[in-house]
Amino acid sequence: MPTAAQADKIIKPAPSLPPPSKKFGTHEGACIRNLEEGIQDTNSVQDIVDSSARPSCDDVLRQSFHSELLTPRISRRGTARIQIDRTRSWRDGPNLEEIQLSYDYNKRLLIVDTPSILHERFFDHLKDAMAAYFLFLPYDRELISPILSMNYSLKLRDRIVTPDLTMTLTAVDEAPKVVLVPCVGECGSSENRAHVFDKVDDEVIAHPEAVLAIIVLIREAIAYRSPEDISVASISLRNGRHNPEPLYLADFLQLRSTPRGFNQPIRIANHDWAHLASAEFFVWVKGANQARIDVRDTNPQFMAHGTLGSVLQMGTVSTMLQRGMDRIRDMMVQFSKTLDHTGDFSALEEADVRLPLNWSLTAKSALTVADLTAHERYESWHDVRFKGAKRTK
Repeated sequence: MPTAAQADKIIKPAPSLPPPSKKFGTHEGACIRNLEEGIQDTNSVQDIVDSSARPSCDDVLRQSFHSELLTPRISRRGTARIQIDRTRSWRDGPNLEEIQLSYDYNKRLLIVDTPSILHERFFDHLKDAMAAYFLFLPYDRELISPILSMNYSLKLRDRIVTPDLTMTLTAVDEAPKVVLVPCVGECGSSENRAHVFDKVDDEVIAHPEAVLAIIVLIREAIAYRSPEDISVASISLRNGRHNPEPLYLADFLQLRSTPRGFNQPIRIANHDWAHLASAEFFVWVKGANQARIDVRDTNPQFMAHGTLGSVLQMGTVSTMLQRGMDRIRDMMVQFSKTLDHTGDFSALEEADVRLPLNWSLTAKSALTVADLTAHERYESWHDVRFKGAKRTK
């Protein structure tokens, strides 16, 4: 196993969603967590205010494609190479149920992405909102099946990838003749933005039917490094002379010496364990006359950018996500008509369901996950420093 490096028109609040149609019942495939919280945007993060000020899409996207990249570590094994994206610690070796594999047939390159809990949490909230949208959409559950997945593999031209979020659309009653992919989403660190953009570009090239593409870039203000062997942290966080054990989560976070919030380091024992600055959201919706989504397109008619941090700048993102979901609804109408030429799908065609986004809740959750990430890093370091475990950071 390779060693590890020391390594985004503002929608008004949505009205209450209508009850599920008795004709179509409850969508069994919609996995909704804390739906009521997602619908009601009544909570707010302390000191977070809404603002329409934001950098131009051209400037943001130019930075995305020309920013400097961290050089990945590569280990050679025979004629193939294994490239590791170290966004998560492997305390006891990689969890094969969590890692994401991409294999480039031409370059014989296996890319192992290990998403952190920060990556997972941002798409958890998006998936919940999208699932709520489908729950109240009056489509024929006996005819078509839209599925949201965070571990669905896509076959591209020269490799297989597993997007952080994929929506598929298939028929229900017969063996699938086609699997449509209306939406793809990826989350990554800001240091690897070019890789993330290229990956989404490859995904929509392979699936030009996609009408919605989402990228989330998480920015940490500093790259994490473990404490030095001789440091305040090594002395004060040992927790036991003869058989040291890592501090429990609550005890660890009680030692924090900095305020809790975006752009504030989680500093404990004179060491910064995490420093979440913000998250950037990029959303593209396929135009009516476009052959496919172009992630290099900065035209605000098709692309929106927003920032989630100490200031919420998510209005245009909310608008574009709503447009994208409505395009997926239209796609569901057309797919239904191809499967049932005599069916009446006017209710689905005219349905007006609001996407229940709650960015304040997403921001709160991000701060919580930053705390958990800091403690996870501490535990990993503690095992290495005091128990002789193999270094994972």
